[in-house]
Amino acid sequence: MVMSVEWLVAIVTIVAGVVAIIWFVRDVRKENGKTLKEILEVHKSSREILKSIHEDLKTIHEDLKMMREDQRKWFEKMEEGQRRGFETLAQILAKIEENTRKS
Repeated sequence: MVMSVEWLVAIVTIVAGVVAIIWFVRDVRKENGKTLKEILEVHKSSREILKSIHEDLKTIHEDLKMMREDQRKWFEKMEEGQRRGFETLAQILAKIEENTRKS
């Protein structure tokens, strides 16, 4: 009978060990699942942030293109004004020179 009690203790210990291992594995899997869900949520939110940044950069790029075009037009107008001013100045100088020769 002493032998059978030792066997019974050994079997109960083995069963308890197996149950503990199974419980531990399930708990670890559950925790890993929670962690993976959290990582997935962080990933999703970072993707949304990156999409927003991308859209903002596209808008900024388009605005810069429009500003460059406006700046180009402004420079063209300025050059045209300068050209007209130089032409007018040249005409005035020519008239002054002509009047000086006549005098």
